[in-house]
Amino acid sequence: MEEQPPTPIYLPRALPYPLTVNRLFATPTSTVRKTQQLFSYSYFATGEDGHREKQIRVYESPVGGQVKSWAVREGDVVRTPDDPILTILEPCTHAVQLHGLCALCGKDLTAVDYTGFSDTSRAEISMVHDSGGLTVSLSEAHRLETQTTQRLLSSRKLSLIVDLDQTIVHATVDPTVGEWLEDPKNPNYPALEGTEKFRLGEAEGAGEDDGCYYYLKMRPGLKKFLEDVAKIYEMHVYTMGTRAYAIEVCKVIDPGGGLFGGRILSRDESGSLTRKSLQRLFPCDTNMVVIIDDRADVWDGSPNLVKVVPYEFFVGIGDINAAFLPKKKELTGASGPSSKEADSEKVKTADIDVDPEGAIASLDEAEASTAVTIHDQIEDRPLSKMEEEMEEVGEAVLKNDDVELVRVYDILKSVRDKFFADVDRKTTADVKSIIPHMKRQVLKGVDLVFSGVVALGARPEDSEHWKAATSFGAKCGKDISDRTTHVVANQVDLDDDVGFPMADLDWAAAANEVDDFLNETDDDDEGGGGDASETDGAESDASNGSSRGAPRKRARISTDSEGEDVGKGKEIGSPLQKRKKSARDRKSKLKVSFPAEELGEEAEKEKEDEDTSSSDDEDFLASMAREVEKGWS
Repeated sequence: MEEQPPTPIYLPRALPYPLTVNRLFATPTSTVRKTQQLFSYSYFATGEDGHREKQIRVYESPVGGQVKSWAVREGDVVRTPDDPILTILEPCTHAVQLHGLCALCGKDLTAVDYTGFSDTSRAEISMVHDSGGLTVSLSEAHRLETQTTQRLLSSRKLSLIVDLDQTIVHATVDPTVGEWLEDPKNPNYPALEGTEKFRLGEAEGAGEDDGCYYYLKMRPGLKKFLEDVAKIYEMHVYTMGTRAYAIEVCKVIDPGGGLFGGRILSRDESGSLTRKSLQRLFPCDTNMVVIIDDRADVWDGSPNLVKVVPYEFFVGIGDINAAFLPKKKELTGASGPSSKEADSEKVKTADIDVDPEGAIASLDEAEASTAVTIHDQIEDRPLSKMEEEMEEVGEAVLKNDDVELVRVYDILKSVRDKFFADVDRKTTADVKSIIPHMKRQVLKGVDLVFSGVVALGARPEDSEHWKAATSFGAKCGKDISDRTTHVVANQVDLDDDVGFPMADLDWAAAANEVDDFLNETDDDDEGGGGDASETDGAESDASNGSSRGAPRKRARISTDSEGEDVGKGKEIGSPLQKRKKSARDRKSKLKVSFPAEELGEEAEKEKEDEDTSSSDDEDFLASMAREVEKGWS
């Protein structure tokens, strides 16, 4: 092993800066022991009587070794701890440690001296895939990653983090699958081709569910996918399943061990039960690391992620190893509980809403949660119940028609090719820039407006829909304009076969027409009745002493059971009646915004006489007027 560079010594931030160096006790090339005095310093402190007094202290060496050089001289004033004051060449920096022992010199590092400093704090980074207890220092991590980077660059490869469940495989413990596998006449039997089964009891570290069989289905095309990806990536498994489970799955998908080479990281040694972190394997540099996972929430929006469509071969089963994780944030409509109601039941953790009662605090709780899920699945047999439902329509429950890996491979190859194109041009190559740029091309040039999707009262910019659309390059707006190309609606009233030519509509005319309708007030027809309203206003003025210029109370129009105005033939007096009359008389420009033939069956209605059309418009506007009237009353 090559000689380590000298260790820079920094002063603690807790010292009373500024301080003055009075005397240096160690000279260059001299050898010092740990806790030996290095120099004395002085500073001014305010005493109990309010006077400033000069204090003198000494600083002791935190490490032992040979003094190489001083960065300060006697009389210098040190104002911040940002720069080292000297360097010391240590016999061993204890940069690699194993269970409290230095892996290089064998020294016991768990002993703590009177200063409270322990050498175990000098190597706290875990870079290995298992829980072997091997840790390294930051400088050693840099050195190791530099070696890995050079090796990958020479072979023109990148690093790939691969999730297991619902990304490249799907697993269940439902005994129904075992029955289907033994019955070639079952309609689900053909789709189960290639399904493997195993027990965790055969693996080291199995849990309480040793006796149950896991049925594992590989995503279609997985074997070829892994073989092709291995040519351009060095692959690592990173799963929220247990290590025993991950080992058994890798025996199925990589029986020879040549694809992953033992690079398996599970929840047992991940360090977090709800998050995945690239720094767990690549603590210093992640510019050559790509992730494929069906869940984006556990990565906290990492730009290295290529999101995969979840693989759900066993319909309705989900991820049996993620029962303890917060629910995925699905992109759903605005229906459901309000944001205030949701906030009262949940607490916000990063980008995920976590139910405090379901929060997982330890591996034991995670194991218990998974065990409950497995037990319920075995007892309830959800696939058997679904089979009974599907028999009524004569269809199989399982379908083996997934082609997602073809798309994922194309993306991975494109990312790798773009990275090394940048390397060849000697420009900055970073997948954290390449992947987001590729995503932005998907909806480039699209202007979106969301209708009925974002909950009332919520900021559209904060919704998952808005964030997802902008991450893929779309421009989102709050209101429809002439730049709008697409509207994402929670409900669509048009028939599925009817195309709605958004670009052909005159949105400015539409907006003006709506504004005209809403802006008509009770002052539009001067002198037109309004006796009841004025009478009410007069009574109010008399009782309250208000001025004659105060707004009048709008009268409510009485309607019969059919929704028609009572006294329809009488003089129009209320402001709402004025609006209805004005709206009926207006000819909408939106009626000719697109050809009738594009409306399918609606084209036949254009042949009806104008009286019928006017009657339909009148009924529609009258219903609108009644809704407005309810708001006034």
